[in-house]
Amino acid sequence: MEGQGAVEAVAAALRLAGRLEAVAAALLPVVEADGLWAVGGARSLAGWVGEVGRVPHARAAALVRTGRVWQEVVPATGRAAVAGDIGVEAARVIASAATTPARVAALQEAGSVAGEGFLLAQARVQPVGSFRRLVSRWSAAADPEA
Repeated sequence: MEGQGAVEAVAAALRLAGRLEAVAAALLPVVEADGLWAVGGARSLAGWVGEVGRVPHARAAALVRTGRVWQEVVPATGRAAVAGDIGVEAARVIASAATTPARVAALQEAGSVAGEGFLLAQARVQPVGSFRRLVSRWSAAADPEA
């Protein structure tokens, strides 16, 4: 494979890899709830993820946390990442904002023009670096005491 074909294949592979990671994160709360991950002797869900995914513990723990936040706080974000509507990195950035009760409340506020829906809309149009800065500013505004 050469030229444009290689360029297109790499772009498709990267998009697919992100979606697969999103699927894994979205399913981790289900895996956690049934407890089957512990049958093989894993001491924690993150430990199991690290083992089966062959990733460092810190990355596994982050994936577990992301899945929990998608399920409990920002479900539309998880669905958008799984569908490929936003990149998995942008979806992780949104999940990373759910660090205090005030920020969680701001994300979940129904009908808010500045909650999860706003961040999803921005994630669709901004490059990840710019989006990360926006979410940092959003987080500071949502909970100035943090």
